[in-house]
Amino acid sequence: MSAINYESNNRAVEQRARSLMLNHQRSMENRQKAMLIRSAREVGVANNISE
Repeated sequence: MSAINYESNNRAVEQRARSLMLNHQRSMENRQKAMLIRSAREVGVANNISE
């Protein structure tokens, strides 16, 4: 494999890994937010909490 192809593939893999990590982080944050809102509503902390 040539050095140019190796570098190009390496960058593509790094970009894909970063994208997957960021998407996972966003989904975890959204899940945590939803759980917090649900818990707050169950205990009656706030009736007007928006998602």
